[in-house]
Amino acid sequence: MIDRRLKNIVVKDLVFVLLYTMLMTLGLSLLLGLIDFFIIKFLGTQIGGLLFWVLAFWTGSMVRKQYENPHLVYSIIAGIGLLLAAVIIEVVPFILFAVGSREFAALIFDFDIYLTQFMYLYNPINWIRNFSFNYLITLLMIFVGTYLGVKRTY
Repeated sequence: MIDRRLKNIVVKDLVFVLLYTMLMTLGLSLLLGLIDFFIIKFLGTQIGGLLFWVLAFWTGSMVRKQYENPHLVYSIIAGIGLLLAAVIIEVVPFILFAVGSREFAALIFDFDIYLTQFMYLYNPINWIRNFSFNYLITLLMIFVGTYLGVKRTY
């Protein structure tokens, strides 16, 4: 059973969950975004959603290994990290296609771009106003992948 009491959070476990979720997952999402860029460039197809699912499974498994007793806070942190990682995987190829090879290093590490896209992608008003089947499939891939990743943290 997953614990919901805040007094049962172990600080050491929380620190390791934050490290694995925020540092490892976000770093790997940049790498997977670069891989997706090269797949788009050379093969002409985008597999960012599938790469995100691989990352979600891996993150859920690794976060689960960091503590003995599951807690709701650990799962929430993993879910937020996965939602941000999905945005990074989706945005990195577009950044690399939009700018030349000289400026991509400065833009790829600009957190404001990812935060703006995070707010745009997960805003329910945009789901209605900018509806398309591509947007719907992207959201479904992200939400199902996040669910599967968070489910592995229990």
